[in-house]
Amino acid sequence: MEKQKQVILGIDIGGTNVAFGLIGKEEKKILWKDSEPIVQFATAEALADAIAQKMGCEFELVGIGIGAPNGNFYTGSIEFAPNLPWKGIVPLKQIFEAKFGVPVFVSNDANAAACGEFVFGKAGNHPHFLMITLGTGVGSGLFVDGKLVLGSDGMAGELGHFMVVPNGRPCGCGRNGCLEAYASSTALIKQYLEKADNMESITAKDVVDRWQKGDPMATEVMENTIEILGWSLANFVTIHSPSMIVLFGGWAQSGEKVMGKIRHSFESNLLKIYRGKVELVPSLLAGSDAALLGAASLGF
Repeated sequence: MEKQKQVILGIDIGGTNVAFGLIGKEEKKILWKDSEPIVQFATAEALADAIAQKMGCEFELVGIGIGAPNGNFYTGSIEFAPNLPWKGIVPLKQIFEAKFGVPVFVSNDANAAACGEFVFGKAGNHPHFLMITLGTGVGSGLFVDGKLVLGSDGMAGELGHFMVVPNGRPCGCGRNGCLEAYASSTALIKQYLEKADNMESITAKDVVDRWQKGDPMATEVMENTIEILGWSLANFVTIHSPSMIVLFGGWAQSGEKVMGKIRHSFESNLLKIYRGKVELVPSLLAGSDAALLGAASLGF
């Protein structure tokens, strides 16, 4: 009888979708993946049940890695994530270990994406790097000396919740002026619709496309957002001194015009000692692969 391949289940829980896939322990490649809207799952238990039904029994599952907003590596729980339908403290590790009977490791979704970029993407030769995820929210993962920075409570590196504009736009975390309230895909859409004064259904990509076509409202939103993101990244460099910053997420990966503008804002706001020393690049990994591979790497 042929021996089953050993796999790690990687799960990326986002504010809009949940992506999950099986990564071969030997090949370190995604063998199968799927995704579903997060709103389909009223509870984390419902998500565990759905994944168990979808993945079947073709492989031998030996571990699970989960990247989630406000995922705490030390406790294995999601803690008060503002962009998820599950509120309060959600004991993911306990729920998934009970369902699958294998070790489960949980981390912040952006930390998981950073792990994926370090192992499989552009950052492998950069032991000091920063990853920024620009999706429903804004997350970040920091590597120092080739190791993920977790902090005393497993929640270090929440750069999306740096307050970058005093008394600025309200953020889902309950504070005002956070980077997430300006640079997330959600924020781009909100800012555009406020100026358009209508209830049109659009995406962040639509805002970028309209900016590139000369739409004045989209231009105002994009130029303001890019300027805020650029100076925020420049400020983060004074704290972290990375050799690379990787941007992962839809609107920031919309082409060289967008990246060029972000780089200009970034470089012009850097301390002189850092200018020309920090690579600012879009993620090499497509779609949710960075988060999936990073989450799975927690279980290797």
